[in-house]
Amino acid sequence: MFTAGGSFSEWLVSGGTARFTRETRVDSPHPLDPAVWKLESSGSRFRALTLRSNSVATRDLANAALTSIPAALRARIDSRFPEWFAPVLPWREPMSFMRWHQRQRRPE
Repeated sequence: MFTAGGSFSEWLVSGGTARFTRETRVDSPHPLDPAVWKLESSGSRFRALTLRSNSVATRDLANAALTSIPAALRARIDSRFPEWFAPVLPWREPMSFMRWHQRQRRPE
């Protein structure tokens, strides 16, 4: 049975790296009404699973003075992917892909 909720895994430490995974499960009424969005909606329920994995060097995790991305790494990312940290939209409210889709498109 699919139930909504979420969890965090225990930290796994291996080879100088610490990592954990966050799991989020959603089970809610589908935001795209299937009577209106016949091709776009998967039915009356919206069920999704999101997994996020975070990792960090253990030496960085132990360094309380380190509070953000290292400058050398940030410079490399900015030079190769200048849009990576640029704001995409001026977010003014919580937004989901489904709500964005409804605002940008019409049912097929």
